Amino acid sequence: MSPTLSQNIFALLRYATVIMEAQISKQQEVKDD
Repeated sequence: MSPTLSQNIFALLRYATVIMEAQISKQQEVKDD
């Protein structure tokens, strides 16, 4: 794979991780209510 492609994959993984963490935090806030 080209370096650019691998960098894009890592960027997408980080982006997905941030979204997942945000969704989990939102679910926890709802449960606290």
